[in-house]
Amino acid sequence: MDNRKTTIVFLFLIVFSSLNVFAYEAEPYLDTFSTDGCSNYPDGKLHTLKKEWLHCCVVHDRAYWLGGMKSERKKADKALKQCIFNINKSPLNKLRAKAMYTAVRLFGGPKFNMSYSWGYGWSQNLDYMDFPEQVRDAAESHWMQFVLDHMEDSDLKQLDLPFIFQPLQNVVFSFDQLEADDDL
Repeated sequence: MDNRKTTIVFLFLIVFSSLNVFAYEAEPYLDTFSTDGCSNYPDGKLHTLKKEWLHCCVVHDRAYWLGGMKSERKKADKALKQCIFNINKSPLNKLRAKAMYTAVRLFGGPKFNMSYSWGYGWSQNLDYMDFPEQVRDAAESHWMQFVLDHMEDSDLKQLDLPFIFQPLQNVVFSFDQLEADDDL
């Protein structure tokens, strides 16, 4: 009888604990900005070891780290494609720009919940959402701190300083003209 009660209590505790009744989920928070460059793609041509398009990826990561609306993600992805293409308008680079664009469109969504997914800077997967101004302001502070902390990093020195000091909405969201560049 004693073993039976113990077994029932034990099974009850296992089932009850699996229901996450006591699980507490803290409010999501935005972590400090981080970048892995071009994620699973080289930061530049392997034979030259020059990181020709790293700056494009870092600015793209800036948008992905915060996340936001679905339309903002599409603009960020188009801006990445345009930035890569503008480095060298050769047919090979056009192909590279399209390949990188296709990869981020297919695998960069928030549902993947990877270290490079849309909104990766948050402690929890938030999906697509519109952030209030105070969140965007806090994101700008994180970005500026990253820039100041990494000004001397040789890989990041090629970032265009006036460009990276612009507010995010001016960087990513001013790319409305890219809508017409779908032939790229």
